[in-house]
Amino acid sequence: MHEEWYPGYPSRTHLFNNKERLHTQSVEEALGYLTAPLPYGNYATMIVSTGGHWRTTLFKGYADGEKQGGGIDGVVAFYEHVARRWVREVQERLSRETRNGDEREGESMVVIGGGSRRITKNVVIRPYLPGHDQCREAKGVLEEVELMEYERYNWRHIWKFNHIFETLLTDRQAYPNIHYLPIDRPGRLRPDAHTAKDCLHVMAGADVLEGWTRYIWHFVTQELGARA
Repeated sequence: MHEEWYPGYPSRTHLFNNKERLHTQSVEEALGYLTAPLPYGNYATMIVSTGGHWRTTLFKGYADGEKQGGGIDGVVAFYEHVARRWVREVQERLSRETRNGDEREGESMVVIGGGSRRITKNVVIRPYLPGHDQCREAKGVLEEVELMEYERYNWRHIWKFNHIFETLLTDRQAYPNIHYLPIDRPGRLRPDAHTAKDCLHVMAGADVLEGWTRYIWHFVTQELGARA
């Protein structure tokens, strides 16, 4: 896809850092898990996050020490192209997905409690959570989200990746089965919730992960479930 959008750009061997591990999965492969029947699937909702690992250490072809953010805006621009195609292909697949010929477009039969009923397949996108500067000095919960001072990984720019999906999915007519769930603010107020290992990952028991779980559960079972 990168070669399609930027035909004059050097080959993919120059785009990626071959020392970084990467795994790519096609839309068809990912949605195969969501749409598969029993005994392989029987899911109603797939939950994904935004571009946490889209940084210039992986996409080394964009790295430029003379540019703000080390060239991260080039990665963001490419990410927007990818996001636009991703939501289009996902929605097209969900819209045509059927298990039986007489089902309404976009709906499938799911087995629930020994019976089966027609249900709409959905994808929920949650924002990626950046780390915190100097999290070891945190005294507790913040009152407001703080702007990051340092260029560390792509943390200062995570909001751009999140914003791309949030903006795209305001078009509910175009993407009725893909939803953006903005649940990052509670985590961004908790620099004290990180693990002892680093200032990115959040530890269990701090009520950030637990809060996400409750938010997602409510949205999937109560709000999306009510529309099924």
